[in-house]
Amino acid sequence: SDPCFPSSSIVNKADGTPTRLDALKEGDKIVSATAEGSLTTDTVSLLSLAKPAASGKKFVTLTTASGAT
Repeated sequence: SDPCFPSSSIVNKADGTPTRLDALKEGDKIVSATAEGSLTTDTVSLLSLAKPAASGKKFVTLTTASGAT
């Protein structure tokens, strides 16, 4: 009952398109991070889609010294 991320949060699709979590569909490819911190892509599965009306935790945005977020 406690989703990992708010449905209004933004992620990048593998093609670089920023997309709200609640707009993702099963099979979409998104940019994700590995446990080691490098970027990769992952495929949205049916089990990873949450309830759009549910509230969740907030994201923390980090900015590197070079200005990347």
